[in-house]
Amino acid sequence: MFCGTGIQKNAKIYENRLVSGYGCVYNKTICFNIRKGVNKIMAVIDIIKEKARADKKTIVLPESMDRRTWVAAEKILKEGLANLIIIGTPEDIGEHSEGLDVSGATIVNPQTYEKTQEYIDLFVELRKAKGMTPEKARETILSDYAYYGCLMIKNGDADGMVSGACHSTANTLRPCLQVIKTAPGTKLVSAFFLMEVPNCDLGDNGTFVFADCGLNQNPNPEELAAIAVSSAESFKMLTGHEPKVAMLSHSSKGSAKHADVDKVVEATRIAKEMAPELRTGYILAAAYGTYYDNEYIDFISIRSSFVGRKLVEAAHEKGKAVHVWTVNSKTEIEQMKLLGVDNIITDYPVRAREILYREETTETLMEYLKMMLR
Repeated sequence: MFCGTGIQKNAKIYENRLVSGYGCVYNKTICFNIRKGVNKIMAVIDIIKEKARADKKTIVLPESMDRRTWVAAEKILKEGLANLIIIGTPEDIGEHSEGLDVSGATIVNPQTYEKTQEYIDLFVELRKAKGMTPEKARETILSDYAYYGCLMIKNGDADGMVSGACHSTANTLRPCLQVIKTAPGTKLVSAFFLMEVPNCDLGDNGTFVFADCGLNQNPNPEELAAIAVSSAESFKMLTGHEPKVAMLSHSSKGSAKHADVDKVVEATRIAKEMAPELRTGYILAAAYGTYYDNEYIDFISIRSSFVGRKLVEAAHEKGKAVHVWTVNSKTEIEQMKLLGVDNIITDYPVRAREILYREETTETLMEYLKMMLR
C-alpha cells in the first residue's frame, strides 16, 4: 500500500529523492492536482528537522564501526537536530571518526561505562523467562551494540536509536522487539519507505509512504490491514496531514480472479473497519465492473483511456474521487479537466500547469472585468 496517490513506474523522471527508509528509489511520474495546481512548499525532511530542533531528543548511534555513522553524527550536531550518544571503543572512535568534528556527542564505551552492569541486570530481568543469564547478557550487549542501545532506551537514558548501516533488518529489529517491544495495541511490526517527489502536490505535497517493502513478505488480509493502518498513522505523524491509502493488487478490480486479489479486497474492508476515517482507494489499469460501488473505498486511480463522463459522474455520485494517469497531451489534459476528474498524473507538469492556469487566469480576469463594469 502507499499513502497518497499518483505513483507510476517507468515514467519520465524529473527528480527522485529518498528521504528515509531502507534504500530504494523508484522511477516516478510528476503528479498534478487539477483543482489546486502546483505549489512550492517546504520539503518534508525540512519539516521533520524543524520538529526535531523544537523538541530535541537523545538518539543512540550503535554502529561506531562504520564511518558513515560519524559523518552523519557531524551533520546532525551541526544542524542541532538531536543530542547524540555514540556507542564504541577508543579503537572504533580513532579508526572511523578521523577528520570529523563530533565533539558535541557523548561517547559511551560499553567496556568501562558505569551503567553497563545496570543494563546487564535489566536485560536479565526482561529475558529471564527465556533463560537469560548474567553471563549471556554481558556477552550479548558487549558484542552487539544494538542491544546496548535498546537497553539505554528502556532504562530511560535515551529516546531513540538509529541503526541499519551495517546491521541487517533482522539484526536491527531483534533487539528492539526483545527489549523495547511494540507499542500497546500493536499486533504487527512493519516497515515503510518515506519518499518525496518534487513539484508535486499529491500525497502530502509530493510526500508518500510505501509499505510494507522490507519486512513482511506475504501478509494475510488482517496483517495487510494492520500495515495499512499503522503506515497511515506514521504518515500523519510525520507530515501532520490526513493520509489517503491505496491498496495495490495485480488485478484491476475484476480483471483477474486470484486468492491474492481477494486478499487485498478483504484487507481493504478490514482496514476501513479498523479505521473508518482512513481514506482508501483502488488503483486500476482497466475499468471492469462497478468498482466504485465498494463502500470501503474513497477514490479510484485509473488509466486515462478508460475515463469518460459516465464513469466520472457515477464515481462522484457514489462519493468517490477520480484520479487519472498518465495524462500527457494537451488535448487529453483539457479533456480530463472538462470531465471533472479530481487529479491527473502527468510526465509534463509544465504543460499541464500552463493549460490549467491559463483557463483559471482567463476566468479570474473575466470575473474582474464583470465586477469593474457593474
